[in-house]
This record gives sequence, structure tokens and C-alpha cells, in this order.
Amino acid sequence: MKFWVILVNQAMITPYKNLFKVIAMLAIVSIIAPAILVQARAVVGENNSTTTPKANNNQAFCDKILQLGENFSQKVAQEELKLEEERDKKIQLADDHRGEIDQKRSQNRASWSENRLEQFAKIEERAQTDAQKQAVIKFREAVSTAIADRQSKVDTAVTIFRKGMDDALSTRKSTVDEAVKAFRQKVGAIYAKAKTDCETGVAVNTIRNDVKQGIKTAQDNYKTARGKIDKKAEAVKSLTEAKKKALEKAMEEFRIMLEKAKKDLKVAFPKTEKTATSTNPTTTPSE
Repeated sequence: MKFWVILVNQAMITPYKNLFKVIAMLAIVSIIAPAILVQARAVVGENNSTTTPKANNNQAFCDKILQLGENFSQKVAQEELKLEEERDKKIQLADDHRGEIDQKRSQNRASWSENRLEQFAKIEERAQTDAQKQAVIKFREAVSTAIADRQSKVDTAVTIFRKGMDDALSTRKSTVDEAVKAFRQKVGAIYAKAKTDCETGVAVNTIRNDVKQGIKTAQDNYKTARGKIDKKAEAVKSLTEAKKKALEKAMEEFRIMLEKAKKDLKVAFPKTEKTATSTNPTTTPSE
């Protein structure tokens, strides 16, 4: 028996152009397949015959029902253990990926910071008058402030996105576990009742029909619960879009601050003098 459920990988933070890849990286893990239904139907049959089976057939039927009940409990326990193991692996992979992204971002920021220092130095070399030197100092402060502001907003967007993903995963896990638990309890109760009915001499046709209908109800209930689980993927899209907008807004605000800083700097230099202000202090949306 296999259990199927969509397990959303933990938040993997990438530059905003690739955010929608998060959705495409959703992992499929085992949850509830129709194998148990196939087994049950093989015993209860698909006909509605009211002919009373012979005594030995009655006993064989009851023995098979009891065996299926025992097998079901064991198999569910095994599959739930596998599900937890798969979850742990996915979570670890996601955590590792987050760490890699964070490290790469930090390295990029350090590299870009070094590049900016070189650009600032070139501008300072061109400053001849006190007014120009003061303008360069203000430019440097303005750019540094703009970058720090943008980085803070990027970090906040990443944190909000990751927390939202973690919360969505937690809610999804609870919903999945509840659906599996309900299915397990329902089918377990069906087999328990069949066992009691066999022991008390209830007609085999009645037991067969009860098991058949009970299994069908359990399956329908699970399908309904699974439908609600699948809809939770909308939360991922919402979080992704919110982060994308936050990054775009942070970048736009940074551009405005940078343009003002460059404009103010140019006032202090003759128009005929070439400065390094034409070169942006290396920036990217995900910095």
C-alpha cells in the first residue's frame, strides 16, 4: 500500500526572477493508494448475490477478513514511518539549500562592497576642492545608506517568505496527518466490526456488504480531505508573489535614492569633468 501526498519543500530562496520555481519543485511523497481497496474488494467481491455460502466458505471469508485487518495495521504503520522519513529528508534538503543561498548572498554582498570601495576611491581621487571632497563624502554616505536600506528590506522579505512557507508546511502536515489518521481509524474500525460480526455469526453477505461500503466511504472521505490539501498550494503562490513585489519595491526605492545621490554629486563637479558616477555601485535585486 502506498500513501500519496504533496509535500511542499521548505522555502528555497532564489533571486526573485526564479521564485516561481519554488512551486515547480514541490515533491511527491507516499500517502494512501487504492491497494487496500483492491485487497478488500478481492475478498468482499463486486456482486450482490444473496446466495448463502457454504460453512467452509464462510470460515475462509472470515479468516481472510481478519488477515487483511492485521496486514492493514502493519502496513499503515510502515507507510507512516516511511512518510516521516521522507519528510525529514525533504526538510533537511530544504534547510541545506537555504544555507547555501544565504552563504552565496553574503559572499556576493562582500564582493559588491569591495567593488564599491574601489569606485568610491576613484571618485575621491577626482575631488580637488573642499566642496568636491565634501560632496564625495555625502555621496558615499547616501549610497551606503541606500544599499543598507535595500538589503534590510530584502532580508525582511526573505524572512517573511520563509516563515510563511514554514507555517504553510506545518498546516499542510497537520491536515495530511489528520486525513491519514481518519482513514486508518475508519478502515481499522471496519475490520474490527467484521471480526466481531464473524464471531457472532452475522451473515457473510451482510459482512461483505458492510466492508465494501465502509471501504468506499473511507476512500471518499479521504478524497475530500485530499482535495482540501491540494488547494493549499495557493498559499505558496501568494507568498511567492508577495516576496516578488517586496523585492521589486525595494529595488525601485534603491534606484530612486541612488539617482538622487548621483545627481547631488554631479553638482559639485564641472560638467566637462568625467567622474565615476556613471557607474552604479554594483547592485542586484537579491543582494
